[in-house]
Amino acid sequence: MKKIFLYSFTSKFHRLQQSVMDRLASVRLITPLHRLGIASIVFLAAHLSGCRHQATSTLTDSTEVINESAAIAEVYSGMAGASTMGDSIRIALDYQKANYPASQLRDVYKNFMQDFFGPGHILNDTAASSRYLRSELAETKHFDGPDYEPTGFRGNFYRVNIGLIADGTISYETFFDTFVNSVQGITPPDSAYWMNVWDSIDTQIGNMGWKFENEEADRAALKEQFSKGNFIVHHSKAYNDVVNFHYRIISRDNFEKVILPLLQNR
Repeated sequence: MKKIFLYSFTSKFHRLQQSVMDRLASVRLITPLHRLGIASIVFLAAHLSGCRHQATSTLTDSTEVINESAAIAEVYSGMAGASTMGDSIRIALDYQKANYPASQLRDVYKNFMQDFFGPGHILNDTAASSRYLRSELAETKHFDGPDYEPTGFRGNFYRVNIGLIADGTISYETFFDTFVNSVQGITPPDSAYWMNVWDSIDTQIGNMGWKFENEEADRAALKEQFSKGNFIVHHSKAYNDVVNFHYRIISRDNFEKVILPLLQNR
């Protein structure tokens, strides 16, 4: 049976998607990436059943749509955690391609890299990191993108929108402290292991037929960095010129313990 994926750019999609993800966060057997898939299927069900207007932020409406379109939801084989690593990688790649079409190879790499390495590389100087965050908040007029989304294919970390500070949902102190605490206990993967993981991801990119501008240059740059034991990259200019998603990386445990309850109570 073919898997069906639908990722929408509309605000209705983001509200519904995150409503379902919020409520599923307490179900430990469902990974963040699977929550994302389930939430996406909810919007698909609403669209196909002519109930797109029901795509609100309430779980009641979402549940009604799920019940009416259970057959559609069944095609999402990974929702119960049964997908293979390859399946999970493809889901993550599909999500990035649909939601961030300006992504270059380095942007795709960065998403998966963050899933394994977390935010440690930008927290070597806590005071400087705090100054930079305050500066970014002051200089940004609009905060687009989702409130949060899981990284990579394991969902070890979340990209959390700093607009949640700007709109008063989360205090600066709470957000930054949670960000800093997310570095605690991180053990970077072995270099050889990570390069094997990336090779698997890159193979899936090729299988999808996903092509990028400057792809070979990016791939060569990554190879050179790997040879020096450097696995950290920045977003591409093409990505930054189009995507206005200002975020910080927060570990799954810290997100679900501190940030998520604040989002559920707003």
